[in-house]
Amino acid sequence: MELSASYIAVGENNQYTGIWKILFQDTQVLDQCTKYGIRLTIIGWDLEDAIKDYEQPDRAHSAYRHEGNAYLALAAVSEQRRCLSENGWRRFKDSLQPHSYDEGKHEIKFINLKVTLNIHSFIYHALHTAIIVTNPSRLFWEYYKSGLQLTYATCATTYGGGLEYDDKGLVIPGPIRKYPDLRRYKIKLNIAGKLHQLEIRPLWM
Repeated sequence: MELSASYIAVGENNQYTGIWKILFQDTQVLDQCTKYGIRLTIIGWDLEDAIKDYEQPDRAHSAYRHEGNAYLALAAVSEQRRCLSENGWRRFKDSLQPHSYDEGKHEIKFINLKVTLNIHSFIYHALHTAIIVTNPSRLFWEYYKSGLQLTYATCATTYGGGLEYDDKGLVIPGPIRKYPDLRRYKIKLNIAGKLHQLEIRPLWM
């Protein structure tokens, strides 16, 4: 059985934290989530490109982009399992930049940004620890390091900081695993010293 390596790029000097103010016109709702013990993390290999697209809107896009949009997922983890209220949902949607919402896919598509944000985990974090997306592989980059070692990679940033490497530099197997069915992933997030595991699986399975 092939051993895979993996890593989560958190960015030097918190270079990915700008994504929060790009996607949200009001971050008070994010502060409230943190206050109530809900830690929010944006995950996706396209994270860096999403920021660059905002800063340089006329730049050429990466070849692996689907329909020209960056694809990201909002992961929500909480030990208290607080359910999302109707008022909380309304405030969350109002805090976002102008967008449309695809309820069937749990996707926010921003009108003036080249970004699609999956929010399944935010809506259902009190019920289970999963992120359900149409195509989970869009959140990762799979390649063979030095042409030999199968490697999974993604980028991430946690609102308010605290995201750490879980394996202290050990990348085999690392914080990202792919299930034998080749359709699901498991990702480990170490946020402020607390380890959270999320399954990322397809919408139709």
